[in-house]
Amino acid sequence: LSLHDALPISLEGGSEALPSGWGKNACHGYNKENIKRAKSLRNNATQPEKILWSYLNKSQLENIKFRRHQLIGSYIVDFMASREKIIIELDGSQHNQDDNIIYDKQRDNYLKNCGFTVIRVWNNDVHNNIDGVIEHIKNIINGPTRKSKIFTLPQVGDCYYIIACKMYSL
Repeated sequence: LSLHDALPISLEGGSEALPSGWGKNACHGYNKENIKRAKSLRNNATQPEKILWSYLNKSQLENIKFRRHQLIGSYIVDFMASREKIIIELDGSQHNQDDNIIYDKQRDNYLKNCGFTVIRVWNNDVHNNIDGVIEHIKNIINGPTRKSKIFTLPQVGDCYYIIACKMYSL
């Protein structure tokens, strides 16, 4: 198992900040339909997504680089900071329905097991109180209970690497 293989996630879309082998031509094993869907979501953002993105893009928030509509496993997350392991999800009223509440909990558990901090924000709050939303996000990012914001690789030995959120023993 190489160090490159042991990185926890691969990102669709590419970036100079990512290890060699990742990027637009990377073979990451994601379902092609999910990749198309993520691109479509990026190109057809909702109004709350556009508003929040205007505060997140270009590392404006706490100097953290966020990406929009990224794949993690079979899920597409609204906003993700891969190095800091932060996900921000915008929720509309449909997320108050019983089936969606259960689905969101399962999804959040999966993402948390991948090491991410998941922050959920209501669309209404983005429209009516964007300053409060930004302050809430900052408080969680900088909160004392959040795990280290520094991405560190596990040490070799009797340890486990997380690969696409599945455990493999060395």
